[in-house]
Amino acid sequence: MVKIKICGIKNMEEIKILNRYRPDYAGFIFYPESKRYITPLKAHELIKNLHPAIKKTGVFVNHPADEVNEISKQLGLDIVQIHGDEKPDYFKNLDTPYWKVFRIGDKLPDDLDQYQAEAYLFDTLKKNTYGGSGSQFDQSILNGIDKNYKVIIAGGLCIVNIAKTLKTIIPYCVDINSGVETDGFKDDEKVMRMIRFIREYTGNEVHNE
Repeated sequence: MVKIKICGIKNMEEIKILNRYRPDYAGFIFYPESKRYITPLKAHELIKNLHPAIKKTGVFVNHPADEVNEISKQLGLDIVQIHGDEKPDYFKNLDTPYWKVFRIGDKLPDDLDQYQAEAYLFDTLKKNTYGGSGSQFDQSILNGIDKNYKVIIAGGLCIVNIAKTLKTIIPYCVDINSGVETDGFKDDEKVMRMIRFIREYTGNEVHNE
């Protein structure tokens, strides 16, 4: 049912948390302007210790396609998540399956059919940022999307509002970051509670060491 991505992984303690509760995806952010930015070298060290059942996602913003391909190859990424101002032709040059990110306000974008994405991630539109706002958009907008599109919801998801989100729309995946953090770091209990709730709510198995 609903898959779970925990994004913004920065250190070995957070890898241990993910290995303990096993979300479907782990996200590593390669955008230098993000406070959760890590270098590909650091990501390589962390990925070596990531449980093999957890898929590896790299987050990129306005990176040249050849740079994305090189980092993806070096790290063995399963998905590249493209957050910037890239035009449709850009994606023809990617070697790795991709998630296309759309930052939305009060309506759906009208150019979804220009992309052949593995999934379509919707985040909150906030001026002069490329995600990570920690705030929600009106998720009911997504009820109008073609059912052939795999929908991923991001933006301010936490244990307080996740039930409302899943009642509004059942997405392919939810992308969670600050909502499972305390003081900027992934919190073991918050990650556990979030993953347990989503999997029990949507009928998935709860993984726990």
